[in-house]
Amino acid sequence: MLELVAHLRMPFPATQIEESWEAIVTSVQQTRKLKLADILYDFFESPEDPSGHPMTGLNHVAFYLGDYFKEGEVDRWHEFLMDSKEKGHLVSVDRGPSYISPKYYGTPGWWFSVKGYDGFVIEMFCCRHYGPWIKLPPQIRQNLMSHKAISINYKDQVWPTLKRFEKRNNIELIAFTQDDDMGHTYGHLRNNANHKVLELVSV
Repeated sequence: MLELVAHLRMPFPATQIEESWEAIVTSVQQTRKLKLADILYDFFESPEDPSGHPMTGLNHVAFYLGDYFKEGEVDRWHEFLMDSKEKGHLVSVDRGPSYISPKYYGTPGWWFSVKGYDGFVIEMFCCRHYGPWIKLPPQIRQNLMSHKAISINYKDQVWPTLKRFEKRNNIELIAFTQDDDMGHTYGHLRNNANHKVLELVSV
């Protein structure tokens, strides 16, 4: 259950949008049942007691949709999400260019963020099938562009917690943002042994 959407193949699901979305929703339901200790163990691959850190629970889940070849594929996915919002299935839909994929993996990409009526946020990422990115095995690509995000009690606790985790073997802090446009403070950690990513965020 710790895999996000393991059966989604690397090609962007431009023609299986509804089926892929249903798989994401099902995976979200399963992931939201996980305990914090399970999420941390999946990332670190060793026990980590969440009670020793200022964590409150799962904040959101992010999925890698796959590699796209043409921008029109990404546009169609966006149109599907916007249509879902128009039908009243989603509260909000946001989209923007990826910061991580060109900086670290040599290819452009996009992110999507949607919020359901229960307030839970689902993020989705996709990268262009281009450059050094496509030389990485599919499972590694999926791990690098997917993540689970854990809520931190207070903004001033995000950075110290990130730095504490970074001291562990194979863990690298790859991004940190303080007080973005929405007032969020967050950072991403990458486990360079299993290529998985964990986000810590305070809203």
